[in-house]
Amino acid sequence: MRKEIEEIDLNEPSHEKNEQVCVIQHPAILIIGEAGAGKSTFGNWLLGYHGDNGPFEIGGSNDHVTNICKSRLIKIIKIKNRTYNLIDTPGLFDPNEDVKSDESLNKIADAINHCSYGIQAIVLVIKKDRPFDSQTIKKIKSFLGEPALNHMIVALTYCNLKQTGNKEKLLESLSPKLKSFLDSIGYRYIISPNPDLFPKGHKIVNNNMENAKEFINNFPEAYTTETFNKVRQAREECEKIALLEQENKISQEEIKKLKEQIDEIGRRIAKEEAAKKCFKLDTKVILEGGNLVPMSGITVNDKICVDVINGKLKFSEVYLIAHCDYEDETEFLKVEYISP
Repeated sequence: MRKEIEEIDLNEPSHEKNEQVCVIQHPAILIIGEAGAGKSTFGNWLLGYHGDNGPFEIGGSNDHVTNICKSRLIKIIKIKNRTYNLIDTPGLFDPNEDVKSDESLNKIADAINHCSYGIQAIVLVIKKDRPFDSQTIKKIKSFLGEPALNHMIVALTYCNLKQTGNKEKLLESLSPKLKSFLDSIGYRYIISPNPDLFPKGHKIVNNNMENAKEFINNFPEAYTTETFNKVRQAREECEKIALLEQENKISQEEIKKLKEQIDEIGRRIAKEEAAKKCFKLDTKVILEGGNLVPMSGITVNDKICVDVINGKLKFSEVYLIAHCDYEDETEFLKVEYISP
């Protein structure tokens, strides 16, 4: 089996110059999941190696090797006389590492576009005790498209000895959200045994890997790069629309603020104009008959002096009197009169 395994580094400069070397020559099996979930361990088990000692490099809990290493490793595996490329990918969907997740998605997108024969299966590796986040599935659907779920297998990792040996006990320990997701993909799941608990060739290891191979081989047709690119184009269009909507939202908010500023200026001007026609109650005014009376003594229809033009008094008829101080109605009056 080891003679059938071939390593390809898509990031080596020499391969970048030779596109034919980069092109994956068989339907692909894509291993995806969060950093540290056990993707490389599963890949080694599937290839017939011990989970901790195979061609896919294993990192410690704080050393996510695939995410850091310079190359993305691709192996060749044969399942019942059918040949596939097995692709181990960088860690995905770490909410604390948005930039690295984006970089990982770009690398996976690049790998998928090299899969000219399509993707036979997508193995989603999930750490059993990690809270299952439905957002992860939404991101996978957004990135790969809804049809990708028809090619998906779940590999559960970090199960204890009893759970690994008894699927019923394992299912009892899973969260409702994870059970619901397994149900949505037809319960296509296997256990990737803990390499600290099982040796190479153990019956439980072999049974789970055989189940995985059976799932992989039973998919009728590969998920194509054409489908992926259609999904990617649709996603990019949605992102553009969202960006435009966000920019438009910002513009609308700026317009709203500007309108509020204009309204405030208008209110201030109106207030200032109104203040010009406000008088204290003891203000003296001249009536048309020449009498000098306090403002509190005038009534509607009285004619009062409102201006002096060329030495002549101009009188106007009062048609409105209103109190302008709402706290003390006796202090100010607003007087409206007919313009002379």
